[in-house]
Amino acid sequence: MAERRPLDLRPWRGSLIAAYSLGIGILGWVLLLHRTRWAELWPASGGIALFTALSCLLKHLGFRVERDVTHSLVGIVDLAAVFVFGPVAGGWVAALSGLLYLGLRALLSTPKTTPVAPAFDWKSAIEFPLFSSGLKACMALASGALYLTLGGTIGASTTTWSMLTPLSATVLLWFLLDHAAWGGRALLRGGRAGLRDFYRRIGAYSLLVELAPLPLSIVVSLTYADLGGPAFVFLAMALVASAYLLRSLNEAWERLGLRATELEQLFQDEQKKARQVAAIGTVAQKVASILDLETLFGQVVELTRSTFSYDHVGLFTIDPDGQVVFRTSTSAAIRERGLEVATGQGIIGWVAQHGEPLLANDVSREPRFCFDEALVDTRAELAVPLKVEQRIVGVIDVQSNRVGAFGADDLMVLQSLAAPVAVAIEAARLYALRQEEAWTSTALLQVAEAVGNLDSLNEILMTVTRITPLLVGVDRCTILLLDEQMHEFVAASGYTRQPGVGPLFDGLRFQPGDLPLLDRLRDSGSSVLMEGNADPRLIPDGLLKAYQVGSLFALPLRSRGETYGAMIVDYVNQATRFTERKKAILTGVADQAAMAIANARLLDAQHEEAWVTAALLQVAQALVSSADLAENLAKIVRLTPLLAGVDRCMIFMWEKGSQEFVPYTSHGLTKELMAAFHGLRFKSGQMPLLDEVVRQQGRVSVEAAADSSLIPEQMQAFQIKSVLAVPLVSKNDLFGVLLVDCTESAGAFSPRRISIVEGIAHQAAIAIENARLYETVLQQERMSQELRLARDIQVSFLPDSCPYRPGWEIAADWHAAREVGGDFYDFIELDADSMGLVIADVSDKGVPAALFMSLSRTLVRASALERRTPAETLKRVNELIMSDTRSNMFVTMFYCVLNWHTGELAFASAGHNPPILWRRSSARAELLRAKGVVLGVIEKAELEDGHTRLEHGDVLVLYTDGVTEPVNEQEEEFGEDRLIQTVAEGSVRPCTELVKLVRERVAEFVGAQPQFDDYTLVGVKRLAE
Repeated sequence: MAERRPLDLRPWRGSLIAAYSLGIGILGWVLLLHRTRWAELWPASGGIALFTALSCLLKHLGFRVERDVTHSLVGIVDLAAVFVFGPVAGGWVAALSGLLYLGLRALLSTPKTTPVAPAFDWKSAIEFPLFSSGLKACMALASGALYLTLGGTIGASTTTWSMLTPLSATVLLWFLLDHAAWGGRALLRGGRAGLRDFYRRIGAYSLLVELAPLPLSIVVSLTYADLGGPAFVFLAMALVASAYLLRSLNEAWERLGLRATELEQLFQDEQKKARQVAAIGTVAQKVASILDLETLFGQVVELTRSTFSYDHVGLFTIDPDGQVVFRTSTSAAIRERGLEVATGQGIIGWVAQHGEPLLANDVSREPRFCFDEALVDTRAELAVPLKVEQRIVGVIDVQSNRVGAFGADDLMVLQSLAAPVAVAIEAARLYALRQEEAWTSTALLQVAEAVGNLDSLNEILMTVTRITPLLVGVDRCTILLLDEQMHEFVAASGYTRQPGVGPLFDGLRFQPGDLPLLDRLRDSGSSVLMEGNADPRLIPDGLLKAYQVGSLFALPLRSRGETYGAMIVDYVNQATRFTERKKAILTGVADQAAMAIANARLLDAQHEEAWVTAALLQVAQALVSSADLAENLAKIVRLTPLLAGVDRCMIFMWEKGSQEFVPYTSHGLTKELMAAFHGLRFKSGQMPLLDEVVRQQGRVSVEAAADSSLIPEQMQAFQIKSVLAVPLVSKNDLFGVLLVDCTESAGAFSPRRISIVEGIAHQAAIAIENARLYETVLQQERMSQELRLARDIQVSFLPDSCPYRPGWEIAADWHAAREVGGDFYDFIELDADSMGLVIADVSDKGVPAALFMSLSRTLVRASALERRTPAETLKRVNELIMSDTRSNMFVTMFYCVLNWHTGELAFASAGHNPPILWRRSSARAELLRAKGVVLGVIEKAELEDGHTRLEHGDVLVLYTDGVTEPVNEQEEEFGEDRLIQTVAEGSVRPCTELVKLVRERVAEFVGAQPQFDDYTLVGVKRLAE
């Protein structure tokens, strides 16, 4: 807005009128005073006072038909004073009556002092009285001089025909001088048009009230001179009555005219309202069909101005942020330079903020009015809000060059017009919004179609940077890609439409901090808009000047939550702005570009993955043909340089025993370096690179090996430029480290190269693990084969079958917990009448127990055949064990001798579980206990013989602890009681079924619990008679 300053009202016309009026007044009084002879005037002072009083009274009874002009019969009295007393005395009558009457009226009508009305009105108190009295003096002096010149007689008591000419000329001159002087004021006020209008309005009244009655002045003068005081008083009363009658008639006529005027005005008002309604409808109908916003704005102001004859019309809208936006104006100057209006400031800003109309009919008294140099003549302003559903969408503002130009009708017109205009603007805005959305969708579809069929990343970038300026009209477009490995933005593609101006940031690479704008895009993921002067905190001054950056819009390229780079578009001209539509299109283009870049990189990654997979497949195929570790690792170090594009490959194996890395195989080394390689040994701390691999349990790369502390001095001879070390790990077991290096140039290893090397290292680790597992399997197979052979041998030690004797049944059951076991049983034929029966349990399990069992069986057989008693037999076995073995193993044993004919049973126990003897006759179980200790613990074991007899139907059960000690899921043992119950239940069955029943009950009891001890059970039953 222009700076506010006082309104220039150009008061020069008022000043000229005042000067003119004061000049005539002063001239008249100067002439009157100059011509006055006070000695001659004094004798007529009484008459002068009488005529002056009558003149003032007639002035009071006059009526006004024009501004500052009063019509009355006062001219009769003033001119009669000239005829009676002469020009000078008559001049005093006319001047004094005018001065006294107007002065007293100004004094009596002075208003009280108010803030807007001063206590003293110099026009009413000085200008008008002085002008009127001076004019009357001039009229009296001039008219009297003409009268005397033409032969008129002062104070004549009779009238002859010779007096007709001077009297008529004097009357006419009096009338002309009066109206000429007042016409001069009208000319100064309104020019010639004002003068013509002045005479048109007062002409009829002047002729009837001023000129026609003037000849009566002769009658008044003759009456005063010839008939004396009573007649003059009567005539004066008649004049006063006539003046009062004329004023009453004029007032009645004015009232009649006023009523007629009111009726006419009412009719005109109704017609005006009808015209206004029709005009509002016409304007509304015309703007309703306009959908282009700019055309609509222009038509609204032009139609409003032309239809309702306003001097100026302006239109403003409210943007979504609540800011007032200038749209158009009927002033070409304002349309060209625009107009800034702050919300809440000025008349327009106040209406936009409060949503209420504001009428200022005198802008000089309105503090919210803002002066504009393009509208210097503005005197009144009216602003009305444009609302749609109580939402303010704009303001229409009209201005006039006249004070008080606007009334209630104008407010009604604008408010009525505001509704359809607001609806039309909203409809056009929605239509424009839909058009912009359609255009945006079309533009984005074009971008999608352009890049949708492209697989090459370079083609995608080039297409986006060239199509974007064509779609939105920007000067330049640049795409920078984010290199995550190098942690930098790289200007990958750029395009410019400006001749002589290169692409933005062409060919540059930006590390973090080099260009803060890119850091903000990456960190915030939000676009950055810089219009006008760019922010030096985001773009350094050097880059701003070098690349002529104007208005700029930067967008992150993000897809699936990952940032791939940035797209930057700009205008070289700082004054150019980005519209909302352009920003929407650019945002969509950036999203499309990010998605295309992501897809292209995904495709590249798939190609890379396919290549890596193919390379690793080659390695796997090379390894599958051989199980030899040395051969496979030699293949690996040969294939790695070919597949990964490195110069050399070395493998160091980790020796757990010596806790050091030792060289195993390599490829690409010279003979001298090969010898040096095989001479290397690295304990912890001697090769920091290998230590770091162990610490991280992952790959370690060194881009500049010559400057790295990870490479020791003894490796300098290998002239390593860059090296990648990958651990050979499988199932958290470290087997060694695979090293690859480049000897030509230092630099970072590409992701694909790293993937291939890591894959090969994984294959190598698997090969090492498989080789070691293969050795383990071979050893386990040899051990299993040996155990199977041992089991076969152990089983061969057990009886092939149970002895058969008439009247007896014998059955046995044996199961080892492992391949071989420590339990055994045996039947020893002593003679034709008796048999030795032994059951034993070695303290250990597996192969040691089996060997000890074989020894114990041999010793028992040898001792039993010497025909000793059971106790002596076990003592002998103990002696032999103690003398021939040095192991810490021992054996429990139960040995008995059964007589087939008598059923006599002699037995001895060396710490073994007491056998169960089930008596058929009593249906009770007996435990065969005998004093004794386990064999193989002490040299002189104390044992005793026991004796019993098996009757017909009795059952003898011998067993090891593998029968009674199995536990179930509740950690309960099977125990002796359950075994006795089972024997009692099966005692009536054949012996083989009894043995089977015990096995079933034990299995049923333990359920899914595994067998943890050897199981041996022998049943002997003497059949019933």
